[in-house]
Amino acid sequence: MKVKEIDASIERQIVTQAITSTKFLREVSLVLKPLYMKSSYAKIVLSWVLEYWRVYKEAPGKHIQDLYKKNASTIRDEDDTELISEFLLRLSKDYENNDVHPERDNTPFLVDNAVQYLKLRALEGLKDQIDESLLQKNPLKGEQAISNFSRVETPRDKGVSLLDDSAQVASAFLEEEDVLFRFPGILGTSVGLGAFCRGDLIAFLAAPKKGKSWWEWYVGQLALYHGFRVALINLEMTHNQYIRRTWVSLVGQPRRRRETQRVRSVMFPTFYREGEEDKWEVRVEERDYETIDLSSVKKLQSNFRRQFRAGQVRIFTFPAYSATVESIEATLDNLYYYDGFLPDVIIVDYADLIVPSRMYGEYRHQLDEIWKRLRGMAQKRNSLTVTATQAGRAAFTQDASEKDVAEDIRKIAHVGKLISINQTKEEREKGVCRIQQLIERDDRIGGRKIVVLQCLDLGQVCLDSRLESDVLGIG
Repeated sequence: MKVKEIDASIERQIVTQAITSTKFLREVSLVLKPLYMKSSYAKIVLSWVLEYWRVYKEAPGKHIQDLYKKNASTIRDEDDTELISEFLLRLSKDYENNDVHPERDNTPFLVDNAVQYLKLRALEGLKDQIDESLLQKNPLKGEQAISNFSRVETPRDKGVSLLDDSAQVASAFLEEEDVLFRFPGILGTSVGLGAFCRGDLIAFLAAPKKGKSWWEWYVGQLALYHGFRVALINLEMTHNQYIRRTWVSLVGQPRRRRETQRVRSVMFPTFYREGEEDKWEVRVEERDYETIDLSSVKKLQSNFRRQFRAGQVRIFTFPAYSATVESIEATLDNLYYYDGFLPDVIIVDYADLIVPSRMYGEYRHQLDEIWKRLRGMAQKRNSLTVTATQAGRAAFTQDASEKDVAEDIRKIAHVGKLISINQTKEEREKGVCRIQQLIERDDRIGGRKIVVLQCLDLGQVCLDSRLESDVLGIG
C-alpha cells in the first residue's frame, strides 16, 4: 500500500510541475506520455497539458482552468471529473498561498525524479506485455514487445565547448543562477565568504559549545528571509529544544525565566568609536525586552508567512547516532512525495552524529564515507547543504584551522566552504565571536577574520560585523 501511495504522490507532483513550469516541461516533454501514468485523472490532465505545449511551447499555468472548462464534457467517468476538479482546486489554492513558485523550483532534481519514475513505468509496461505473451504462449508477441520498446531518455547533454560556447564560459563566472543568498554586511562582502549556492556542501568548524548549531540555523534563517524552503535535520537537541531556539530567533524576544516574567534584561553588544578614530570597540549594555507571549504565536506565524512569501522551514529530529544519510534522504523524499515540499537548503545538525550505513574498517573511513554521501546528496538534490564538524583539542586554546578537523582531515576535501567559529570565554561574555573562512571551492585559503556581535538570549546570531583588524581588544 505504501508503494502505491508514493506512486500516486509522484504522479501528482509530475502533473503539477507539467502545469506550472515551462522549464520542467521543456526537459521532459519528449518522454512524458500519458500512458505511463497509473491514475486516469493524471492521464487526462497530461494529455491537455501536452496538447497546449505543442501549440504554445509553454506550460499552461493558470490557463489549466480554461483547458478544464473546454474539455470537462469529454470526461466519461464521473470519478475522474471529481478528482480533476479537486486537484485543480488545490493547485489554485497553492498559487494563492505562494506554495507554487515555478521560477525558483529546483528543476534539475524534479526532472531527474520524474524521468526515474517514467523509466520504471515504461519497464512495468514492457513486463506486462511479456507476461501476457507468456500466458498466451505466444513468443512472437513478446519478442515484438521487446523490439518495439523505447528507452525513456531525455535529450543527452552534448557538453560545453570551452573554445566555442562563450555564453556558457561567461555564465560559469557569474554564477547568478545558482546563488541563493549571501551573508549580510562585511561578513559577506569583505572576507571571501561570498555566496551560498545550490549543490554546495558547507561546514562550520569549532570546538564544542562554540555555536555551531546557531550558525547552521542562521544560514537557514537567511534562506527563509529570502523566500526559500529549508529542511532542518536535528541530530543533537531534543525536538522542543530546537523549536524553542529557532522561535526565539525568529521573534527576537527572550524566553521567560519564570511564568509571570513579562520583561527580561539581556546584555546587548554594539560597535562604537569616539571621534575620528578608525578603530572600533565593543560596548555591552543592558537592555530590557518583552518576553515571548505564547498567546501571540498564531498571529506571528501569519505575519511571517506574508513576510517570507514562499519561505518555509520544516524541522525533523532524530536521536543522535541513529540516522544514516540514507534515512535522511528517505525523510526528504517523503517530504517531497507527500507534501510537495522541496527544500532549497538542507541543514544537518550535525554530520559527526550521523551513523555510517555500513560498519567496516576504521571509524575515520566510515566518516569519510558519510561526508562523501552528504556531498552527493547536495549535488543530486541541487540544494545547499549545511552541516558542522568538531575541531580537535587544540581549538580549545587557539583559533581553529583546517588542520584541526577532528577524526579525519579528508572531510575538508568534500566541502565547498569550511568556516571556523572562534571564541574565548571573555568574548562569549561580551557577545562576540570571530568567523574565518578556511577553505573555499575556488581554492582560496585563509580569509580574513571577522568580528561578529551576537545576542543569543534573543537568538540573534549576527547583529553586526567588522574586520578583526579594525576592532580593538579582540583576538
